[in-house]
Amino acid sequence: MPSAILFLQQSLTVALDRLRASFWIALAAGAAYWLMALLLARIVTNFPRGSPAAILSILSSQGLLGILIVGLARFFLRLADGKAARLDELFYGFSAPWKSIAGALFGWVIGIVSLTALLLPAAAPIALIAVLCLLPLLMFEPFLVADDAVSGVTEAFVESFRLGISHYAKALAIAVTVAALFFLGVLLVVGLLINIPICYSLVAVAYRNLLSEP
Repeated sequence: MPSAILFLQQSLTVALDRLRASFWIALAAGAAYWLMALLLARIVTNFPRGSPAAILSILSSQGLLGILIVGLARFFLRLADGKAARLDELFYGFSAPWKSIAGALFGWVIGIVSLTALLLPAAAPIALIAVLCLLPLLMFEPFLVADDAVSGVTEAFVESFRLGISHYAKALAIAVTVAALFFLGVLLVVGLLINIPICYSLVAVAYRNLLSEP
């Protein structure tokens, strides 16, 4: 079995074990993020498609969601470490200005791809490929911030890139799985309630494992 697939299998097994031990609070954390995303999406749809107001609302929403992702990363890192997690961890991205900026920038990167797909539907396949190529290099950024492993915005992105590029095949296996689970969750709508905890727990466990590898 290829090492990347084996790594994915092992990380997913550990992630599911951690979730089983803290199922309800993990579900509550995922639900909180899901409801916030739905609320922001509702606000965005009130503006004419492609208008400056719509663009601004998308970027603002993605920035806020990016900050909340730092909190989710903090929450699921604690679960990955076998520690008790609290729902107030979800606000960790607001604990310091630079952490909020790092989270917002992460959200904006995803927002730009979403905006491209919104304004140029024909570019959606290209946007998907871009996400799958970039996600292994960027997805650890919120976890580095949440883990207090970096001390600045630039360092967060640089270290995420280094971690991803050093273990690209394994990071890609995780990224593809996360993207597939999110896509499936979007199709099922309420499926995101389950998939959000699984995805974040998976990335948290993978992050911990990759940090320990040379």
